[in-house]
Amino acid sequence: MITINKQTQHEIEKLNLHDAEIRDVICNYYEHKVSIPIKLNTNKNELIFDEVLFIDVSLYEPWGAGMYINEFVIRESSELITKYSPLQDSQALHFTILLNSGDNINIVASKVAYK
Repeated sequence: MITINKQTQHEIEKLNLHDAEIRDVICNYYEHKVSIPIKLNTNKNELIFDEVLFIDVSLYEPWGAGMYINEFVIRESSELITKYSPLQDSQALHFTILLNSGDNINIVASKVAYK
């Protein structure tokens, strides 16, 4: 398992999620968690976001149909972090998953675990 938070952001370099398939985005509102099962080749894994403050998923498909990860990016500062986690000592990160459809999954959370 790889856990990525503000202190371990460099760990994203260990993840090669390009072309991983996403079919579901599961939001547990009560526990402030989002899980995204992913399939890469024959391996089935999961991204689990904890202490989620915001999630936005577009389903517009501007580049055509597709459900594969093009890129996975982490930002320490963004308008979404400022809006949803305004405390300066916040541990929130802005995670963006760009799909090959052109759609984005934006999540503001304190960490993500790759299992």
